[in-house]
Order: sequence, then C-alpha cells, then structure tokens
Amino acid sequence: MSIGEKLKIELTALSQFSEKLLETKEGLDAPIEEARQKAKDELDRLEKVREQRQQDVETCEVNVTTCEASVSACQSSLQNCLAYIGEDGQRPSCSGEATALRQAEADLRQAEIELHLAEHALRETEAHIATFQSQAEYTINSLLSKKEAISTSIDKARQELGNRIEKTIQYIKANDIAIPLTPGQDAHGGEYRKAKKNLYRRAAAGDFPNLPSHIRGWMEQEVNRGGGYYRSPGGGRNRGSNYDIGHRVRHLNVAENLVPENIDMNRARPGRRREALNNF
Repeated sequence: MSIGEKLKIELTALSQFSEKLLETKEGLDAPIEEARQKAKDELDRLEKVREQRQQDVETCEVNVTTCEASVSACQSSLQNCLAYIGEDGQRPSCSGEATALRQAEADLRQAEIELHLAEHALRETEAHIATFQSQAEYTINSLLSKKEAISTSIDKARQELGNRIEKTIQYIKANDIAIPLTPGQDAHGGEYRKAKKNLYRRAAAGDFPNLPSHIRGWMEQEVNRGGGYYRSPGGGRNRGSNYDIGHRVRHLNVAENLVPENIDMNRARPGRRREALNNF
C-alpha cells in the first residue's frame, strides 16, 4: 500500500470521526427540547386545573352569597312572624319560618365549608405549579450545563482533529504525494458529493469562522439538498457570485480538503486551477 493510500485512509477515518462528533453535538439539544416540551405540556395541564379550581371558588362564593341572602330573608320572615299579633290577639305559629331559617343556616354552613375546601384546593394547585416550575427550570438548567460541558469537549476534540488533518494535508501538498482515486469511484462521484454535503453542514454548524457570510448562507441553503451554486436572493444564478467546491488535494474527498472556488474568475483563466476563495 502506497503512502498516499495510507494517508487517504487515515484522513478519511479522522474526518468521519469528526463528523460523528458533530452529530453527537447536534443531538445534545434533543433531551433539552424534550424536557422543555414535557414541562410545557404539564404546565398547560396544571393551568387548566388551576382555572377549574378558580371557577369552583367563584361558584362557591356565589353559593355563599346566595345562602347569606336566604338566611337574611328567613330571619326577616321569622321576625315578622314573631312580631305579628292577630285581631284576636293570638300569635301565629312560626315553626315553618323557624325551620326554614335553620335549613338556610345549614345550607350557609355547607356552602362556607365547600368554599373553604375550594380555596384550599386552589392554593394547593398554585403551590404545586410553583414547585413544578422550579423543578423544571432546575432540570433544564442542569441539562444545559451538561450540554455546555460536553459541547466544549466536543469542540476541543474536533479542533484537534481539524489541526491534525490540516497538517497532514499540508504535508501531502508540500511533498507532492499522490492520492489515488478510490477504485470504481468517479472523481466527482458519491465520495465527493458526500464530502461536499458534510462541508455545507459544517459551515452551517458554525465551522470555518473566516468563511464569508454570503458563502456561509449559500452552504446553509444547500444543507440536505442538491446543488452547488450560490443563488442570489432575487432568484436564479448570479453570474457575479457563482461558486463551486473544489479539492486542495486531488482525489481526497473529505470536507476538510474541500474549498469554495469562484467559477467566473476561473473561466477567464483557461488551463489553470480554479481560484480558491481567501480566508477559508
């Protein structure tokens, strides 16, 4: 096996590992979003319970007010009955009014008990909501802290991988080492398309901080779809802003080895390698 073949295998493995790390980093948001959604769903449910408890309190308050009015009316009726003296000087029996008053007072006591229970249930629900919100915030903040720590470790590992890959690519170029084409693969076939897609994905994820913003925007648009030309905001291809993706080292199809190239400038320079963008 030639040194070019060995280096290609090594760089491909390192690039794939970096891609796996990026996938892991992108997946760190999933448990946080899941926790947030579960918290939201539970808070929505508890809010409906609180609204029902509030309605129960309001209903009980109306019942107490109604019962108080009934007691007042029964008291007035009983007092009128007790104060009444017929033409014959006899006082009427007021047992019916007394019974009605006792029942009204019993109804009032029951209404007051129900109001007390409803208010207690409302307070418990509100306390539960406050406790749940606090617990949910603690859980989410803990997940965010863990994500930040893991994300930092991943970024550091990917940076070290990137540096190693870059040094190896520079070594290949400096020593003019030939990288063989993978048997059965076209120079711009599946390997190249996959590497180009990974380049877009990494750019969209924030890699390559020196990448011009309009090129990053193009790559973000190209994530998970075909293409390869920068499309102007107005639609169509802007002849002044057409770009494609080329290799720094031929036949090495890893994202780190690819670079945006200005097509129009290179069309004006036949027979020469396309000009790579600066600061990438």
